[in-house]
Amino acid sequence: MATTWTTKQAVDNARLKTEKIAFGKLVDELGATWKGIVQQYAETGSAASSGE
Repeated sequence: MATTWTTKQAVDNARLKTEKIAFGKLVDELGATWKGIVQQYAETGSAASSGE
């Protein structure tokens, strides 16, 4: 007997669902990550531009 996992469409659907969930998590974390990057390099950049 064939299961749903044996069809190409079922595998593609599972992959797409997983990718959608992963992308959503990436987008959720991006804001916090970007804020940390800006804080770290904005301090270094402002000191460099002021000649310190």
